[in-house]
Amino acid sequence: VSTQSTWVEKTAMRRDDENPYRSDNVYDMARGILQYGTLDGVLLGLKTISGHPRIIVKRVKNRFVKPSVGGWADVMLNFHFRFQEDGTRHICEVQLCHAKMIEVRKNKKFGGHKEYSRLRNAWELREVLRF
Repeated sequence: VSTQSTWVEKTAMRRDDENPYRSDNVYDMARGILQYGTLDGVLLGLKTISGHPRIIVKRVKNRFVKPSVGGWADVMLNFHFRFQEDGTRHICEVQLCHAKMIEVRKNKKFGGHKEYSRLRNAWELREVLRF
């Protein structure tokens, strides 16, 4: 689950000057990572999730084709479940990752996740401030 401070940050750092602090751009209140030993496994996971009859995929980011500024590569899906009869839904996020990406992320020799987070936050600030 994302932290509350992350949600506030995402709503405050919208690039939409007309609608600041709206939360409709928060897609990862619930999130997870599925780790695969091969890229074929990642593809199978993508097909399984996107083809499931009770899952509605809202967005796909293929970061194997275009990695993040920090070099992170995965397939990220935002989705919700079809079964909410009252119309409410919570957008969830799942990252489909190769095991080697997780290994590098955890390895302090390469800076680890903390260093990646700093870089990502600086990049997002740059985008919002339009530098």
